[in-house]
Amino acid sequence: MFTPKRASRIGSRLSLGSPRQSPAGTGSNTTVPVQIFELLKSGQVGGNVLNCGFACVTGNDTIYCWKISQRNTVYQLPTPFGCNCQAVNFAIVGASACFISPTGIGRFWPSINTPTQWLDFQVTLDAGDTVQRVHSDVNKIGAVTKRGCLYTITVTNDVVNVHTHRLPDSRGLVSRVSSIFWSSAVPREKVALSTLSGEIFFVAINGQIYGWSVNGSTGTLKCVIPISSVLDDETDEIISLSGNDKYLGIVSKYGEKMKILTFLATDFGSSDVNPSGKAVNLNYDENAVLVMPYLSEVAVVSAGRIWLGCDAEMERLDEVVCFGAFDGRVCVISTRGMKLLNTVQKLDTETMSETMLGKETSREELSTMGSIQSLEQMSESENPKKRLQAAFLQHSRGNINEAEQLLATVGDLNSAAIQLSLSFKIAYRLKSSKIEKK
Repeated sequence: MFTPKRASRIGSRLSLGSPRQSPAGTGSNTTVPVQIFELLKSGQVGGNVLNCGFACVTGNDTIYCWKISQRNTVYQLPTPFGCNCQAVNFAIVGASACFISPTGIGRFWPSINTPTQWLDFQVTLDAGDTVQRVHSDVNKIGAVTKRGCLYTITVTNDVVNVHTHRLPDSRGLVSRVSSIFWSSAVPREKVALSTLSGEIFFVAINGQIYGWSVNGSTGTLKCVIPISSVLDDETDEIISLSGNDKYLGIVSKYGEKMKILTFLATDFGSSDVNPSGKAVNLNYDENAVLVMPYLSEVAVVSAGRIWLGCDAEMERLDEVVCFGAFDGRVCVISTRGMKLLNTVQKLDTETMSETMLGKETSREELSTMGSIQSLEQMSESENPKKRLQAAFLQHSRGNINEAEQLLATVGDLNSAAIQLSLSFKIAYRLKSSKIEKK
């Protein structure tokens, strides 16, 4: 299954990157490390926005990764010699990192702080199959192939273990399930779409969506759902699959346009699941990609444009290298640098008082930091007034499930509402007095 090797130690041909910052970007561009800025300008690199607050670009048999919020250090990780170095095949978990080439050659770094110490391994693929993408969260690493096979990675005592989770035999479970829900012929085989959402690996291929729950070396097939059962018409098809730590999202063909469906990941496959659907005023594009920056909030990148939650909010994208989610926003990395974009669902802090946002700080700081952190802090507060604030904000963002859950914890709504109202009045009077003094 795998061929572990001793941790290699070689002279550093690639040391840690310069802590300097690149020139300040224009408009809403943000800075990236100067080394990354130079690589992006070359137009010869691939990239990926990882789900752990990091981003990476690839080039010259090396993966260059940095923490988006800091940008003062670039970690340079050398990949196995001669491998096709694709950024979507790289993942970071905690302080560790993992790369698996399309042909199954793998490398695991126990710490990105020591990039010249690693464990090499081999994933044994079926004939003609290739690794399509590597996913990770806080405690899982999984590689999905173009045919939909899932390989998960664990490391014990400096030995990398590869665990194989194959799709059910087409003559067994899959054929029995599909015959119940749809009578049309199984569509032609396409490359698998996959994502990791709510600790479940979702794989869409051959008319089915498979959900794998993995614990260590053990994988359980949590669900097998015919794609036709979640779409509006049997002629529609899934274009993109995405998710975050709570929600699963699907972009599908919807006539000549596209549609977004979002599900609670843990509920997907249950008989009483009630997805949220939204039509997108973008022409059908088989290469469209869904981004889910926070809970059920969504954006779609298609044909050089990004749809940010409503038809009126469309931004043109040029020379894009990669995009993904970071801190509740859409992170776009291009040859010009990096931009962080808000979805329409994300509240504009310019229209909210500091009291409502739970912050006693300047609007400049609010704009820089965003409101996600304060929102999470309010949600976990012991003060019912704070939880009511959080419920209001979640409802304003369109996260109805979270708003209802928070309301259920408030208790005496009348009392909490009175306290919140008093806070608003005090904040308004203070603001008015400051304006009069000016």
